[in-house]
Amino acid sequence: MADAIGKREDVDIGELENGESNVVSRRYIADIVEARVEEILDKVDHELKKIDRSGKLPAGIVLTGGGAHMPQLVDAAKQRLRLPASLGHTIGVTSSIDKVTDVGFSTAVGLVLWGNQLTWQRPQRGMGTFFKKPFDSFKSISGKVRGLFGR
Repeated sequence: MADAIGKREDVDIGELENGESNVVSRRYIADIVEARVEEILDKVDHELKKIDRSGKLPAGIVLTGGGAHMPQLVDAAKQRLRLPASLGHTIGVTSSIDKVTDVGFSTAVGLVLWGNQLTWQRPQRGMGTFFKKPFDSFKSISGKVRGLFGR
């Protein structure tokens, strides 16, 4: 939240660009990020309104992916969507790599588990038939998600 950042705190973003020093206010960056987060959450709420579920999901929403690490994102989601919100964590996955259980990887791990489940449900089908139906539904879902962001 931009209000929690002092006006005099600066960040040198030159390291991210071309190496030249470029100092900007952390508050300015926070204002931009906060506005985009609110915009995304408003689009989510708009989709929930289409199915008459705005503010009406008793279990709330689950945030996943690397962006879920943003400070105060869960609080912003609770406030903007008027729903319980929490971070998604992988369940029942063991790995020698600690990062796999991180919320940033939960979407990828979920897709792997989904693909694994499909493999065990339909092992006798040929590859062409096996992948056609799951990816048709994936195209439909990904098309809807892209539509949320105007792409």
